[in-house]
Amino acid sequence: DNACLVRSEDGGATLTMVYVGVGVSRVIFDPRDPNLAYLSAITRGVTHDGVMKSSDNGKTWVDYNSGLPWMGTSGFELGPGAAGQPSVLYAGMTRKGIYTTAPSAIQYAMFLPAVRR
Repeated sequence: DNACLVRSEDGGATLTMVYVGVGVSRVIFDPRDPNLAYLSAITRGVTHDGVMKSSDNGKTWVDYNSGLPWMGTSGFELGPGAAGQPSVLYAGMTRKGIYTTAPSAIQYAMFLPAVRR
């Protein structure tokens, strides 16, 4: 079973499918740049589960996972960058920790490792 993400440019009168996967848990648009959007994707191994990025206001989506471990995204959020800088994306990875990158960067870095008990 697949799920999809649809987009409308006319208030919902017509819908266009822009992403197909097993699941989409969240979509965030960057308040500093409305062309940038991110979604948390579950693909069941078809591609890398994790974060997808759109640079064209949600019309097309590409993997945005360089530097992330091969695990599902448990959550993600945009935080403010420094003045005049892009927003910062934080991605929580199941059993691995929290990773971060500025949206203009091409690779994530560990922000906070997972705590093991």
